[in-house]
Amino acid sequence: GIPFYLASCLFSVLVFPQYIQVLAILHLVFGDPFSSFFGVLLGRDKLFPNKSLQGTLGGLVVCGVATAIFLKLIGVRSEVFLLVSILGGFSGAIAELLPLNIDDNFAIPLVSGMIMTLVFWAAGLPLAP
Repeated sequence: GIPFYLASCLFSVLVFPQYIQVLAILHLVFGDPFSSFFGVLLGRDKLFPNKSLQGTLGGLVVCGVATAIFLKLIGVRSEVFLLVSILGGFSGAIAELLPLNIDDNFAIPLVSGMIMTLVFWAAGLPLAP
């Protein structure tokens, strides 16, 4: 998975604005391993082969927390903070859950980055400092 991991990080840095790069890579770094951890540990309800409801929910929570911490660090105002954090969790979980025919180490930052770009744009948040 390392070539896909590195390729997706490089692609994210080349394609997405700075704040989205960071979020996309955070979703990969934290969301994917925690989805796997919770899926292996607690995964009883299969959604797809090698994808469980419990793993997806674990990834959603971790991506939401990572998004919230990042938003706090960049000083996002409170009226959109919670909504964007929740949508960040969903973007990471959806990216991990999709049954794409590519390695999820490549898919997670790309799908998450596209979704978060739209979320930031819709919320009127800056895409870079």
